Amino acid sequence: MTDAYDVEPAGRQKPIAFAGRVRNQFDRPGFDLVTAYEGEILIGFALGYTLRAGDTHWWGGVQTG
Repeated sequence: MTDAYDVEPAGRQKPIAFAGRVRNQFDRPGFDLVTAYEGEILIGFALGYTLRAGDTHWWGGVQTG
């Protein structure tokens, strides 16, 4: 079974696949990254970017309600 990154859920493949996928987003307009730490330990993060008008192709097939 694979996950959203098309890799097995265990091992080093997952963080490597995530890093490769998110690296392409760093230069997008509106990109932001927020991190949460407990002391010096990273305990969470959120990232994203603003979609341009009409750039919603990945929402295709999503139904509301």
